[in-house]
Amino acid sequence: MKTLVNIFTILLTTATLAMATTTPEVAAVEFSGTDNTELFTSATFDLENETLAFTTTSDIQTIQLYSAEGELTFTLPVNSNIVNINKNLLDKGTCKLGFQFEGQTAIDFIEVQVR
Repeated sequence: MKTLVNIFTILLTTATLAMATTTPEVAAVEFSGTDNTELFTSATFDLENETLAFTTTSDIQTIQLYSAEGELTFTLPVNSNIVNINKNLLDKGTCKLGFQFEGQTAIDFIEVQVR
């Protein structure tokens, strides 16, 4: 019986430590301020590399990264339809990404929840 209690304690401790050390991740990607959601074929978060991965049907000229306060913090020149953005470039909370597609002057915004 003592062995069973020890095994249960070790399993419980291991599970608790594993949950406590998980990497913060992106909770959601929401499209806002755009009618061009069909330009995005995928928007995912890669846990292994801690990156946001976007694939689009049209080339992206630039991506603008905005802080949770709405301030422009970074502009990435892209010129590709596949983009990976490291989570470290984003603030915790709600961030906004502005996508300017090839041949368009308007910027399409996406909100990202980072935990």
